[in-house]
Amino acid sequence: MSGLGRIPAPNAEQEAQLNQAVSVVHSGRPILVVTHSGVAHPDDFLVVALTVGALGSRVAAVVRVPDDAQVERVVEDALGRGYCVAVFDIGHRTRYWREPRDCVAILDHHIQGADVARLPSSIGLGLMLLRRLGFGVPEAWLDVFERVDRRDAMGPVAMSKDPELSRWRGLPWGYFLDTGMSDAMTSINEVGRGDELWRLFEDIWRVVNTVEPRPEDVAAAMRELAREALEEVGDVPTPFGEALRAFAETGSFDEARRRFEHFGVEALAILYPYLNEESKQLLKRWFVEALRKQKQWYEAVARAEVEELPNGIKLLVVDTPGPAQTFYDIAVRIGKVRPDEPVVVVAPSPRGGIMLWRHDKFRDRINFATWRGRPGLRFTHPSGFIAVTETEDITEAKALARRYLAT
Repeated sequence: MSGLGRIPAPNAEQEAQLNQAVSVVHSGRPILVVTHSGVAHPDDFLVVALTVGALGSRVAAVVRVPDDAQVERVVEDALGRGYCVAVFDIGHRTRYWREPRDCVAILDHHIQGADVARLPSSIGLGLMLLRRLGFGVPEAWLDVFERVDRRDAMGPVAMSKDPELSRWRGLPWGYFLDTGMSDAMTSINEVGRGDELWRLFEDIWRVVNTVEPRPEDVAAAMRELAREALEEVGDVPTPFGEALRAFAETGSFDEARRRFEHFGVEALAILYPYLNEESKQLLKRWFVEALRKQKQWYEAVARAEVEELPNGIKLLVVDTPGPAQTFYDIAVRIGKVRPDEPVVVVAPSPRGGIMLWRHDKFRDRINFATWRGRPGLRFTHPSGFIAVTETEDITEAKALARRYLAT
């Protein structure tokens, strides 16, 4: 077993599933691609895009499901219809992970008890699969996608401390178009051939195979998009919105990052200048809508309740679904909480339940991975930064957080 560039080698379980995935493709059957629903992240979004682009008509559809129980339901239905199934970024709790089955592959990395930072994420596994199938991703784009893999596995804070990974060809790695993509995907549960999102997947594959990205193209396209979006939406009173305004006016990443430390390029921003007009307009539409939602998030945080527990941990209780990192950044910016005090964001999860999230700087104080198996939880991330409750009631979730954070 070997890695790919900066992407670590798979462990034995992942290697077995990679072999399964090769068999799935070689089976000759149509393939159903499955990933998780709710908020998408760059790793699962892009591995699906690359898989659809590479395998083309072999992929019957893309289905997004909320949990492993639904993965099993979808897999059994697909097998009954004569399909094979490739599952990305979800599924390690299914029986197909423990007992591999013909025509089913689970390419997941959320393995309880494993050091996920030392494993390839879903896009890393997808890139390894494509290479084994003879689809070579050019080195210039492998360099981009390696960073997607490492940010998902390591987290943005740890990655920002790595001098090589934290910059791409002189530009800081961070967040830009991901802001719109992640939120837009929450309402999409199935993608079929001919859909505009399917066409975007195909266009991404075209760019990866025909273009070598240049930092000057990316910076110029980002600035133009920032100007166009702000002209349409107006000022956005969030750290990201303030960074976007600074970048639109100056073209300086340094100026932008003084307002939002994670502002920078990412894979979608690097792809953007080279996409066709339809794809650009789709990404722009998502981005503009996300900026409008950020205004709503600002208002939600402004009215949020802050409760201090006896041990000094504070609960920031937000009544609106959205990105916890953004909620926290806004709360710090407007003085709801101080940057040095441990905070848990409590807010509705786009996947159902209530999410409990903490910033990476509080990892020594708050580790949700240690809550695994406790009653009332549907999910705990192995790296410990987030947990999701079974209850949809935010008052009940607060009570659970109080009880578990006290122990």
